[in-house]
Amino acid sequence: MPSPDQSCDAQSVPEGLIALIGSVQGPEDLAERHDDYLRERLERRFGKGE
Repeated sequence: MPSPDQSCDAQSVPEGLIALIGSVQGPEDLAERHDDYLRERLERRFGKGE
């Protein structure tokens, strides 16, 4: 973890990561729905936990 004394340049996000994040195409709630999708798949496969 970078120390607070390091400059902003040392903490910047790599350009490749920015390009990857920008390449995701989908609705704005895609990440939120991902958890719901996984939960639904697990419930179908293993049954609903009670």
